[in-house]
This record gives sequence, C-alpha cells and structure tokens, in this order.
Amino acid sequence: MSLQLLTLISIVVFFTTGAVSGTEVVKAVGEEVSFGPDKLPASVSSITWKHIKGAETVKAIEWEDGVTDTPNPRFSGITTLDTATGQITIKNLKIEHSGVYTIDISSKEQAQRFTLTVMGEWMLIIH
Repeated sequence: MSLQLLTLISIVVFFTTGAVSGTEVVKAVGEEVSFGPDKLPASVSSITWKHIKGAETVKAIEWEDGVTDTPNPRFSGITTLDTATGQITIKNLKIEHSGVYTIDISSKEQAQRFTLTVMGEWMLIIH
C-alpha cells in the first residue's frame, strides 16, 4: 500500500471518528490559521498555546510578564499571539503543524480545543 493511500485512510478515519471535540480546521501547506478562546477573562497573567501531536506536547507560544516567547523551533518566526484577545496565528503552515491546539489562560487549561489538519495540495484534491 502506498504512503499516499495510507495517509488518506488515516485522515478519513480521523475525521469520521471525531478524535477530538472542538473546532476542526483543514488548511493547505503555506496557508495561515488563527485560533482564539471564546472569551478572555478581564485579568490575565499568562497565555500559553500548546500543540499536541501523538504523545508529544510542546509549547507553540507563550506570554507572561509582558514577554512573548516561541520556545519550540517549529513555531519560531511564524507564530504570533494577540495578548488582548488570546488569539494565536500561525503563518506558512507545514504538515508538521497538524495536531490539537489547547490554550492555558493564567496557568489554567481551557476546555476549548482546536484540531488542525494541514494537507499538501494533492491531498486537498482527493479530500
């Protein structure tokens, strides 16, 4: 079985089983995506966006004490955070950005989850 067919089957299974509750977004390589919390509390001491892919969880971007940092090189130079709204924006998407995104506000994980699937052009045609 070809790698392309296996990838397609994996994506179909992922979407049909509803692997993660929350917002699901499909984008093409090179596009841009933004996610944001439903609302941001009046007093916020920190915001951390995490990326979960398989068993790995990394910080995509974080803000605390007025300082914004992108600790993981996968997100460096392409990820921004609007501290007024809590919205994360990732530009120039790559397939490696696919996964689940969660947000911690003032060190408390929020229930809201965002699932991003980044596809190459050939996969979008099939999809």
